[in-house]
Amino acid sequence: MRIPVTWISGLACLLLLSFYPMVKAQAQTGTGPITRIIDVRDMPRPIAAQELPVRLQAVVTYDNPERYGPLVCEDSTCGIFVALRHFSDSSIVADIPENLSLMPEGTLLDIEGVTGPGDFAPIIRATRVRAVGTGPMPQPRKVSVAELHTGRFDCQRVEVRGVTQTANFGPYPGQYDLELETEQGSLVYHLDDTPNLDLKSLIDAEVIVQGVCLMYFNRRNEQVGTHIQSSRKDGLTIVTPPPPDPFGVPLLEFNRLRPFSSEPRNLHRRRISGTVTFVEPKQFLMLQNGERAVRVNYLGDTALQVGDLVEAAGFVEVREFYAELGNALVRKVGPGEKIVPVEVNALRVMGPPKTPAQRLPEDFDGRLIALTGKLLAVDERREGRHFLLETDNGIVESVLPGGVLTELPEGVRPGSSVRVTGVCTVTYTEKVPAHAFARPRSFEISLRSPMDLTVLKAAPWWTPKRLWIALAIVGGSTLLCVAWVWTLRRRVTQRARELAEEIEARQNAEVEFEATLRERKRLAADLHDTLEQSLTGLARQLEAADELRDVNPQRSETHLGLARQLLDRSQEDVRRSVWNLHSSSLEDLSLVDALYEVVEHRSADQPVKLLVEVEGEQRVLPDFVSGNLVLLAQEGITNAFKHADAKTVVLHLVFQPDSLSLSIVDDGRGFLTSGAPGPQEGHFGLQGMRERVKRMGGKLTVTSAPEKGTTVSAQLRN
Repeated sequence: MRIPVTWISGLACLLLLSFYPMVKAQAQTGTGPITRIIDVRDMPRPIAAQELPVRLQAVVTYDNPERYGPLVCEDSTCGIFVALRHFSDSSIVADIPENLSLMPEGTLLDIEGVTGPGDFAPIIRATRVRAVGTGPMPQPRKVSVAELHTGRFDCQRVEVRGVTQTANFGPYPGQYDLELETEQGSLVYHLDDTPNLDLKSLIDAEVIVQGVCLMYFNRRNEQVGTHIQSSRKDGLTIVTPPPPDPFGVPLLEFNRLRPFSSEPRNLHRRRISGTVTFVEPKQFLMLQNGERAVRVNYLGDTALQVGDLVEAAGFVEVREFYAELGNALVRKVGPGEKIVPVEVNALRVMGPPKTPAQRLPEDFDGRLIALTGKLLAVDERREGRHFLLETDNGIVESVLPGGVLTELPEGVRPGSSVRVTGVCTVTYTEKVPAHAFARPRSFEISLRSPMDLTVLKAAPWWTPKRLWIALAIVGGSTLLCVAWVWTLRRRVTQRARELAEEIEARQNAEVEFEATLRERKRLAADLHDTLEQSLTGLARQLEAADELRDVNPQRSETHLGLARQLLDRSQEDVRRSVWNLHSSSLEDLSLVDALYEVVEHRSADQPVKLLVEVEGEQRVLPDFVSGNLVLLAQEGITNAFKHADAKTVVLHLVFQPDSLSLSIVDDGRGFLTSGAPGPQEGHFGLQGMRERVKRMGGKLTVTSAPEKGTTVSAQLRN
């Protein structure tokens, strides 16, 4: 495979470009250490990070007041930052004398070290520094603020001319911070080691400052600002001192703060006069004169009030969109003219929609205005109270400063129709410097006191919010009541269920007890009718056999045979009675199964046919009901065997949704129900059956006639 020649050429070019910085650095340094500052400054930061050796001589142009702080040094080629402190990730160990003192500007140093990338531009990390004498200071370059902002004069001595607008003490003793205004913009100048400097003599003075240009940068190694630093007493020269009286300068009209002029811009203090319409103590005030207002950022703690006539002398600056006075001195002249607020609406302040080439809206910024609308909301914040108004042309916000703690007028609540009076602050689509005809984006009204808020028509007390709160309270109370009633009903129902169960248990116990008594009576009657009679007959047969044993042995044997038969019958009666007692317990059997077991047991060795018939859907019954019905069936079968001489006995069980019936039907001889023997004659069968069914809350019906059989039916309700 053949590689195209163009590809090879391109690859070679890329390799050459990538290695060019290193090749250039090696060409500059040769085989020994770097001896010129310009060679370090021109290195790309990745090459400087390789810690190339450096050995050179340079003059100190700035020494930080902090001991062992950084130095700025300059040789005949350029200036550079020299670090005397090393970072923890560096493998370089500095061999700097412990007794190294602060070195004033002009000290000639012999510096050994390595290159470093720096935070903005390449630097020198010193490993050994030795003072070898003094040298001439490099001449500063006369530059503009715009040139300084390019960043290329970093660590170079420069000279700038401007007017001092502020002068303050710095963070170290004998250090001062000056803010200069020039034609190209503002600049901060830091002057060290200059004690007893009269700051007032510097404000509004035209000065020339000399020093080292240093950069402000961010964590991305990008320049974000610049300043000039100097520790020389002759670094500051006053060209023109300030006027003796700041208020002696000519008085300007409000529309002449920054007009067109073919002459250089006046950077000194300007003086205006107007009536105070708004005051933020120790920060700013608004002055209005006629139909124009100006913001004044003032110094000091002069006591001023709305309505005072005030003169302000300060420096013209443009921060938002309009010219204003900064770092101003103010004095009260007397009472000002009465400023009548202009009645406006949102459309008039914002202006109708227009293209940028058309005329801008009216100028209401800073003026005292009045606006009417419907109060939508009141928002309490740290900086003050915010009132949101709904007007015909949009939503407008007005603010009452946080320092005003007076109570609001009566009726100030959402829904009220109100009129607000205050200073208008307009926000524009672009800030300075503007690149188009900026139009208002929004505006805000600053109230001076609660009296600037007038209620035209108070909203009804029953606002939607209060209505919802009341409904929420009523709803919550209703829910609590319903929950309480439900809880009470549940507890009452539970208690009623417990009482019903207790009553039912007592009734069941009573029924069982009475059933036991009835069983005793039935057993007594049964024993009377069967076992007692059999035993009596047995005794008589034995007596007859004993009397005839010697007289007539044959008849004696006959009586003994009859006695044996009576004894067998008695055994059968006892066995039957015991089984009846045993079968009174269902032993986990259903009613139908228990009836089948009764039929199976009673039909053994009997010529009588016993049948069980079941109708309807079976269901589980309480034990005491099932047990009593089984005993009822046994009694009915016993009566049919004993008295009816029946051939067939049918147990007919019918399940219905709300009732239950058990019928014992036989085809025996029957009887007259009106003349049937009862307990008086020693017969307890029918009477016991009636009592048993009655205890279960049912009804027993007996239907019979001679030679037509008998039907005993028990009806129970659920």
